[in-house]
Amino acid sequence: MDRRTQMPQGAPPAWEGTGLLLAALLPSGAAWLYFVTFADAALMPAVYVACKIVQFSLPLAWIGAGLLRPRGLLAGTARGAAEGILWGLAMAAVLVGVYAGLVAGTGLAAASAPRVAARIEAIGAATPARYLLLALAISLVHSFLEEFYWRWLLFGRLRGRWSGAAALAASSLAFAGHHVIALHAFIGAGPHGWMTVVLALAVAVGGGLWAWLYARTGSLLAPWLSHVLVDLAIFAIGAHLAWGLVTQGA
Repeated sequence: MDRRTQMPQGAPPAWEGTGLLLAALLPSGAAWLYFVTFADAALMPAVYVACKIVQFSLPLAWIGAGLLRPRGLLAGTARGAAEGILWGLAMAAVLVGVYAGLVAGTGLAAASAPRVAARIEAIGAATPARYLLLALAISLVHSFLEEFYWRWLLFGRLRGRWSGAAALAASSLAFAGHHVIALHAFIGAGPHGWMTVVLALAVAVGGGLWAWLYARTGSLLAPWLSHVLVDLAIFAIGAHLAWGLVTQGA
């Protein structure tokens, strides 16, 4: 990717380091609010939406300052799209395979199922139609916004200041940060708590792969398509874990 098409020349402004640190940490603080502080409150969905609005509005600071140009975000090639789909299918297959072979029917599944069901109810998606709408919204729209935020903004600006490898590692670890809180909410701190760390590291690897795809193709198209397929696999696993409990309580 030619960085000149995305990043105007010149020294970064003094505020950018602080802004990038805020961008890296804000989603983890937001996740703490809607997964911990307000997890059982009636206004949790509103807190979630408010946090997402704030998070995904943050790139506007860089756009307004003329530091990033939102052009051609999805202007990838057919080859890039195919790469994204193939990587997404491979990652989704690994996810489903690990779940089916190592998690389904175990104590971890039994402990996580009621937590997943409770979260689905709290977000107002405890019917098949609503769950499907939520899955499509998160998989298609939210995944693009995450790629816009984590790869286009954070990774994109960090690689203008650091080496590509350092930018990839830092942005991917930051991407995994809020997932630690989400995973802990579903797994808990019991005998399976160590899985939170393992799965969070897997998220970091996935984020690194999507950053690599972005750098390789020069477009968000490939990482977004891959992200869509992974999210759909996660929602399929969530439905398998909790659907019986959800329909019984609906």
